[in-house]
Amino acid sequence: MNAKIDCLKNFLKEKKQVAIAYSGGLDSFFLSLMSKEILGYENTVCFFIRTEFMPVHEIESAIDLSRNYGFNLEVLDLKMLDKDDVKANTSQRCYYCKKQILSLIKSEAFKKGIVNILDGTQVDDLKDFRPGMKALQEYGILSPLVNCNFSKQDIRNELREKNIPIWNKPEMACLATRIQYNTEIRKEILELIDKTEYMLYSIGIPEARVRIHNDIARIEVLKPVFQSIMENRERILNMFENTQINHVCLDLTGYRKGSMDL
Repeated sequence: MNAKIDCLKNFLKEKKQVAIAYSGGLDSFFLSLMSKEILGYENTVCFFIRTEFMPVHEIESAIDLSRNYGFNLEVLDLKMLDKDDVKANTSQRCYYCKKQILSLIKSEAFKKGIVNILDGTQVDDLKDFRPGMKALQEYGILSPLVNCNFSKQDIRNELREKNIPIWNKPEMACLATRIQYNTEIRKEILELIDKTEYMLYSIGIPEARVRIHNDIARIEVLKPVFQSIMENRERILNMFENTQINHVCLDLTGYRKGSMDL
């Protein structure tokens, strides 16, 4: 780990001034924290892009977290549902979405004279289906956590060493990943997913996904909390009253990261 930390510190020192695509997730948070430590507040500008695809409580958490740790944060709004290639929700949605985000960050960073734009991609991300990676290359975005061979567990360990309380925060993907490909993304469905997942979180189920297949909602949770789902059956069903959803199912396979891509 010492070698990885030294690698990251040397990378940042060489860049002198950076803009970071900050999402509030562990990876971009860790990168922002390290950059602020090495380069200082003025030379580390974090850009948080607020879209309809982010859970409301995650937006609030990301902004609060940045303030608590004194980040130089700029919040920018981007209406993803105004972008036809994103709204169409093909298997390349992530690529089109990432292009919109990176284009905005690059434009705002250049206005400040910042040419080095970083993101929090780490080596475990390279194993997943992530069409957005192509956009990183096209826009010349740098991924120092990959360059220095950081894994997700490395980042969790470092944050725990620094006594950062979010070190064990569950992974969170954008709400659009819950909707079947080639089904148009609509605001009311995103809101339904967000509200239902937050309700599940509020009853003690932190890793839950509400996957939408036309008029079917497929709920994925870890197997040890299946009983909690059944105990809250009526409350869950009430979330889908007066919606397009006619069938609500518990996936007996359990939670699987990226199951819509399988």
